[in-house]
Amino acid sequence: MIAFGIAIGGIPGLIQVDQMRRELQADTAQAQKLTDEARKQIVEAMGDAVEAKRQMDAAHADCQNAILGDSGRTVLVDVNHPYGPEIQQLLGVSLTMPPRGQLMIQVPQGPIWVVPRTITPHVVDGVLGGLYTHIWPNGRNDGWHMPSRAE
Repeated sequence: MIAFGIAIGGIPGLIQVDQMRRELQADTAQAQKLTDEARKQIVEAMGDAVEAKRQMDAAHADCQNAILGDSGRTVLVDVNHPYGPEIQQLLGVSLTMPPRGQLMIQVPQGPIWVVPRTITPHVVDGVLGGLYTHIWPNGRNDGWHMPSRAE
C-alpha cells in the first residue's frame, strides 16, 4: 500500500519533469533558430561591408588616377629668388643640373614646388625666371625647361 501511494504521488512529479523537458527543448530550438538567423545577418553584413570596401577602393584608385594622371611629377623652380645649395637629389631622383651660365640662368637654387602630376607651366606676366622638369615613376627626368609665355 505504501508503494502504491508513492507511485501515485510520483506521477505528478513525472508529468512536471516531462513538461519542463519539453519547454527546455522548445526554448533550445527557438534559441538555435535565432542564432542561425543572427549568423545569416552577420554574414550578409560582412559581405556588404566587403563589397562597400571594394567599391571605396575602386573609387579611391579612380580618384588617384584622376589626380596623378600619368603618375609623373613636375618640379617647378623659381631662379629669380635663389637661396641654399644646389639640389642634387629630389624625390629619390638624381637631377642633372644645367651648367652655370647656360640659357642665361643660374643653377636652380630657388624655391621648389613639386606638383603631383605632369603639367606644362606657362608664364602669365612675362617673367621668365622659372624652370621646370618632369620626374617619371621609373626615375627618368626630362631635363630643365623654361616655361613658355601664356597667350
